[in-house]
Amino acid sequence: KTTPKQVEAVLAERPKTKGAGNLRKVLRGELRVTLSKLEREFIKALKAHGLPLPITNRVTGAHRVDCYWPEHKLVVELDSYTYHQSRHAWEQDRRRERDARRNGNEFRRFSHDDVLDRRALVLAEMRALTGSSPSRRRGTRAGS
Repeated sequence: KTTPKQVEAVLAERPKTKGAGNLRKVLRGELRVTLSKLEREFIKALKAHGLPLPITNRVTGAHRVDCYWPEHKLVVELDSYTYHQSRHAWEQDRRRERDARRNGNEFRRFSHDDVLDRRALVLAEMRALTGSSPSRRRGTRAGS
């Protein structure tokens, strides 16, 4: 298992390596990293409705989580059947949730269908969890 500290050590040895600056920003959480279309759609919906954006794909506690709002003590996992159908993935998901709760975080799990087909419900729940008032940017549709 490679740690951020190990990556930083390699980058220190090769400071002019192409992409090193961006990789450092990713490690520090300065660049939002999404690993799936579902994550990108979720972030796009949050942005379109003026909701706070999370830190994405970062280690929180003992596990990497999809979305984390430290100021709200909130973890959101985005699950699609493609990546969560194996027994191993199912077990990891349970551990990730227990770890988040043990660290005092509120925890939510949204499915592919939640994000794409029941977006208005997801956004309403996210507004409540983050204490955000309803707002939309110009050009967005309600429930989209």
